[in-house]
Amino acid sequence: VGGPFSLLDQSGKVVSNSDFFGKWSLIYIGYTHCPEDCPRQLEKIASVVHQLGKSIVPIFITADPERDNAVQLKHYLREFHPGFVGLTGKPSDVRPVLWKFRAFFRKTDEDRSDYLVEHSSNVYLMNTKMECIKVFGPEYHDKALVDAITKEMTKAAAMEGTQAL
Repeated sequence: VGGPFSLLDQSGKVVSNSDFFGKWSLIYIGYTHCPEDCPRQLEKIASVVHQLGKSIVPIFITADPERDNAVQLKHYLREFHPGFVGLTGKPSDVRPVLWKFRAFFRKTDEDRSDYLVEHSSNVYLMNTKMECIKVFGPEYHDKALVDAITKEMTKAAAMEGTQAL
């Protein structure tokens, strides 16, 4: 799950997976016009990041690159946490990244400009090498996420002979 990518961040700068090497990250795939799931998941991720501090980077990859440009992501994500990195690009660049994460996404009522995007709501825990360590479904609450992430960080630190946080 996951793999190399190169997309645009919310400031319009090209970012690749290697830019996140050395930090743990949480990746969520959604879209800014999402009425329920995305706001709920992003609030949960923001709470987790707040509890864990700077040891983890929250990353949002759009499943709707036609509407979610860099400016849209910037305005949307700042409502949740200032540390969020939003990623977008041309649909031909974004879709392969979503497939690498095995994310489900599908537009509904594609003829209209005000459409919904059905999508999976998983949170991907990536280690310092941007390898997916664990995938959390939407049923995880923030405390369970913090506990599971801390456990994975501690386990990785013990294997590497470093400190977890």
